[in-house]
Amino acid sequence: MSSITFTMLGLSGTGKTHACKSLFYMMERDKSDHKVYMTATGKTVQEKLQNTHFIRNYAPETRDQFTCSGTEGVWELPLALCVGYRQGLPTWPILNAPIRDYAGGIVKTIASGMRDDVDYERRMNAENLMNAILSSDVLMLLADANILSEQAGPNGSLDKIEEALARDIDDIFMSYVETEDSEFTRRQRTVILMLTKCDSNLIPEQLAADDFQGLMARAATVFSPIVRVCEQNNWPFAIVPTSACGNGNSYTRREDFGRYESALDPNCGMQPYGFDLAFLYGLMSELQYRATNKIDDSAETHRTEELNREQRAAVDKISRKEQEAKWKLYRETAQYLQDHLEHLLNAPNGSYILHERSNPFFERSYENAMESRNQGDLITTMHDVKSKVKSWFHL
Repeated sequence: MSSITFTMLGLSGTGKTHACKSLFYMMERDKSDHKVYMTATGKTVQEKLQNTHFIRNYAPETRDQFTCSGTEGVWELPLALCVGYRQGLPTWPILNAPIRDYAGGIVKTIASGMRDDVDYERRMNAENLMNAILSSDVLMLLADANILSEQAGPNGSLDKIEEALARDIDDIFMSYVETEDSEFTRRQRTVILMLTKCDSNLIPEQLAADDFQGLMARAATVFSPIVRVCEQNNWPFAIVPTSACGNGNSYTRREDFGRYESALDPNCGMQPYGFDLAFLYGLMSELQYRATNKIDDSAETHRTEELNREQRAAVDKISRKEQEAKWKLYRETAQYLQDHLEHLLNAPNGSYILHERSNPFFERSYENAMESRNQGDLITTMHDVKSKVKSWFHL
């Protein structure tokens, strides 16, 4: 079965494990309202049940608490995608969609060049993550909205925020891009910047207004090297505000720059948002790419060694029909996701995705952010957002 692989990339404390748990919570069979949902992989009933148990119990302390102890090593959640947006679709998954999570400290290890004093286990985890990045279809970058919302320096400088939040990720990302003969840029990557903890009461009104438009513009500035690579390579790119608990359900106290303590309202239920949009956007982009370029990475082959020429020709014909049917389903599902996301974004009180391919809209907002940065004011005015939503999802 084909796979679209997602990898979370963020520093310690940015909320990668919470993002994984929230995403599965929002996209689970009985909770997803998108007519597509996540399930566990498994070739047998027993394997599927084992994987389901593993996913449901992954980082269990995140269920009822706002903090968790952090992830150790590199993990892959064995997830797959089921679709049900019309009758006649298969009840089994149409592709695997594994999501990789890891200890955020590994990013620091990689960014430092894995010096000689790094212990064996940490070096192996770092190498595993580097391989995971290279083999990923969708890179989900995480940025802590608390740090992103810190006061700018003299003359609107964001250098301190960039160093704390984006420098290591930018360096790792650009190392793949700038290495000659690197496999990284030989195919499309979908890059999604998820702004975590957008429920924080520390986010200034001017950055939180209009569904975090100012915060998204600031994120585009801080992560500008990655934004420009996506633009140059025509890679799908999106910025998505997210929260694991929902607005108004937590209180965050600033202890120092980069150090925050959050508490969850014990009387509220978890109301995550944004993670499902990011996931669906990544799926849509990759399905479009595979259907357009007729890419099939599945290991499914028909054994033909003992067949004669006519039999092999018949098997090849069947294989081609199977592949065409798969690409047709990919195109149909991608179109459904595009229409569905467009509907969500146009709905009253809908969430917004700042999308790189919005052309003049994105360019104007980015230029305004850069201009405002020089003036020490990062408020970006967005006009006619909803009227431009349709252009955000052009291929």
